[in-house]
Amino acid sequence: MVTLTFTKNETIEFFNTKNYIFFAFDWTNVKRNFNDYSSAATANELQDADILYNGEVVAYSQRPASNFVRPYTLRLNTIHTFNVGKTKWLLNNFFRFRSAYDAITRIHIARTQYTATRTPNPAYNPAHNNKDQYVPQRIREAFTWDMRLGFEVDVYKCNTLYTNIYIYNLLDAKNPTILSSNYAGTSSAPTLAYEVGRQFWVQVGYRY
Repeated sequence: MVTLTFTKNETIEFFNTKNYIFFAFDWTNVKRNFNDYSSAATANELQDADILYNGEVVAYSQRPASNFVRPYTLRLNTIHTFNVGKTKWLLNNFFRFRSAYDAITRIHIARTQYTATRTPNPAYNPAHNNKDQYVPQRIREAFTWDMRLGFEVDVYKCNTLYTNIYIYNLLDAKNPTILSSNYAGTSSAPTLAYEVGRQFWVQVGYRY
C-alpha cells in the first residue's frame, strides 16, 4: 500500500476565517487466495460443498477468493474556523472517492422445473438444486461526503459548552459493497449489499 499526502503546515486565512486543507491518495495492490487469515471457517468451508460458479458445479474451495480491496482512494479534508463574539464555529468537510473493483458475490436465483404458466423451464437443471451460486461482480466506484458543524461557547473562565452536528453520507449516495457476514455471524458468503445511507449525529459536551 502506498499513500501520498499533501497538507499545509500553516493555516490559510481570509475574511477572518482560518482554513486547513488535507489531501491524500491511497493505492493498494493485494493478491491472495484467502479473505482474512483470522476469520473462522464456516460450515460451507469445512464441508467444501458443491456450488455453482458461472453456471458450473464446482467445490466451494475452488471458487475464486472474494476481493474487498479498492485499488485507489482519494481523500480531501477541509476545516474552517471563525469566531462570532465568544462563540467559535467550525465547519469540517470530508470527501472520499474510492475506485471500482472486481469481486465474487453470492446470488440467489429461483430454480424451478416449471414456469408460472406450468410449462417446462428449459433452464432447469436438477444438478443445480439447493446450491449457492457465485458470479463475478463489478463493484462500481463510491463517493461520500461527510460534514461536521460545531460551535463552542466560553461560559465561565475555562468552562466551555460545545456542540457538534455530524452528517455522514450527506448526499445519501447508494454505494454498493460486499457483505462478508450476516448479523448472526454464521455466514461469510460474500453478498452484494449497500453501505449506510445518510445519518445525523449530535454531540453536546461541557469542558471545565
